Amino acid sequence: MKEELDLDGIIVRGLNEWEEVDFSDVRTIKEFKKKLIDNYVILCRKCAAFRQCKFRNRKEDKCGLSVRFIGNYIDNTIKSITIQDSKQVRDYIISVISLLNIIERYENWKGTNINDDIAKWWGPYYPKHNLWYAYDVLENIAKYINTYHTFDLGRVYRYKVIVEGDSEYQNLSNLLGAINAKCYISINNIVNLRGAGNSSPNRIELLLNDYQANSTRVFIILDNDLGTKRLAEKLIKKKLIAENDVILFRKTFEDSFPPEIIKKSFDDLGIDELKLITLNEIKKVLNSRIAFMKGIDKILRSRNSSIKLSDYKTKYAKILTDNLIVSLEKGVLKNKRSEIVVRLKLFAKNFVKENLDFYYPTRSIA
Repeated sequence: MKEELDLDGIIVRGLNEWEEVDFSDVRTIKEFKKKLIDNYVILCRKCAAFRQCKFRNRKEDKCGLSVRFIGNYIDNTIKSITIQDSKQVRDYIISVISLLNIIERYENWKGTNINDDIAKWWGPYYPKHNLWYAYDVLENIAKYINTYHTFDLGRVYRYKVIVEGDSEYQNLSNLLGAINAKCYISINNIVNLRGAGNSSPNRIELLLNDYQANSTRVFIILDNDLGTKRLAEKLIKKKLIAENDVILFRKTFEDSFPPEIIKKSFDDLGIDELKLITLNEIKKVLNSRIAFMKGIDKILRSRNSSIKLSDYKTKYAKILTDNLIVSLEKGVLKNKRSEIVVRLKLFAKNFVKENLDFYYPTRSIA
């Protein structure tokens, strides 16, 4: 459920003591972010750490680090306040401004200390200069702490993503980030079932019941083997999870990557027997009914090799993921509708939509 913001009459001090910022014309989250960026984020060129910052843009652009922070912070905390309560909203705005000030002061503090010319310019006042920055950062931390009472953590969006094994667990966050920058999944919120043996109906049902009792949204990403499709249908029927929150690969996580990416990953793994496997052989295994790793291991056995791809599963999945991300970033991926991209784009779309809605614990997920 989305609600319109009502910030009529809310006026807060600007960056300078003589300035005031009127939030009365703000009606949407997008406008709220823009108002904060326009009035409280400095230009890149005014930051002492400008040349060393990986977020730097053109000199006349706003600080990329602060802009990124505002987006993430508001998206993940705005649900925790009552937007009709002007006192809460005012305190919330002050919390955002305080954190922005902490970022700006710290970046400048850091910049003046790593810049040799600036550091020398301060001369005998160098210790006092550092003390001033330390005091200013602490003062803004205190302001933020004083506003913390406004947050109702029970209303903040809580979620878990259940995956089947180490390959998904270790690489899901990076893959989603490359496919949809708005879809950031903390690894602390990913639950690893550690293999199909732990993907039993009872275990997953217990997890879902527990999460539902704690108002936690659950997403499931599983390989389509060992009856997982029937399991998913059962969980949906029992209203333990919404249908759109279940993602099943056609076969397995490893099968879902483009054959060209798989071939490059075999080469990068540095094992001679895998380097000899051709692109056509990879495509043949992908198009078969057998799971990818089992199919490759079968080819290796037919060549009297003692090597098993499954023995290198975790390392291979990391290389596979890195190669796909590089291809996406460079725009060289030939088949942009490859299964891994399509499935995770669908997941990201559902996740981002849910995360940006106002979330209430009492709402049914059915």
